Formats: sequence, structure tokens, C-alpha cells
Amino acid sequence: MPRGGHKKSSLITVLIAAGVLVLVLVGVFLFLKPASDPYRTIPELDVQIYLEDAKSVRGNTYRVQGEVSELLAWSEAKGRLISLRVETQKGMEFIPILLPPEFADINVQKGQSYRIKVEVVSQGFIEAREIQKS
Repeated sequence: MPRGGHKKSSLITVLIAAGVLVLVLVGVFLFLKPASDPYRTIPELDVQIYLEDAKSVRGNTYRVQGEVSELLAWSEAKGRLISLRVETQKGMEFIPILLPPEFADINVQKGQSYRIKVEVVSQGFIEAREIQKS
């Protein structure tokens, strides 16, 4: 009796094991990637709503992610004002974010990407509460 059946079952076993390994790796990647964002439980700032009426979202905490497009101003007492380029449903938008003096030790540069936990404070200004390079 030929042994061809044994070779087929070994090949099927190897293929099944490889398929299971791929599924496990994809699952690990999908579950670990969102965990890398410490602000994932905070709602994302709806930039369009903010731009239309900033006072309607004041007093709330949000997360934003984007690239620093400009370093607008700096004051020892108030901190650093940056322009953050964020992706929206309508394309790219620019929002001003104040980095208070307690973030003075962070070397923010044009072109760098950040995840920022922000609060829309009085008069609709956006102020950073936490910041992380992404």
C-alpha cells in the first residue's frame, strides 16, 4: 500500500498550523495596536464643530492627533502656541493649541506628530493637558 496518504495529512497539518499562526499574529497586532494610544477612551475632538463654534465644546476634554505645522508664539508665563495640522472628514485643518509652561521641557518641532489630550477652555481656546509623541 502506498504511503502518499501520510504525506497529504502531514501537508494539511502544516498548512493548518501555519494558518492558525497567521491568525494569532494578526489578532495580537490588532489588539496591541489600539492599546498603544493612552487616550483611546477619550472622545476625539470634532474639528469641524470646533471651527464652526468653539464655545459649544468648551469645558470638555478631547484627544487630537496631528502634525505640528507652525510654532506660533511663546511666552514664559503662558507657554507655547502651536498650529496642529489634523486630518478631518473634509481634509486637512489647522487648529491652535496652547502648550502650558509645564510642557516647556518637551522639544516640540515643526513636522513632528503628537497625540494630545486637550481641554477646550474659556473663550474656546484649546489647551493641552497631556502630550505624547506619536
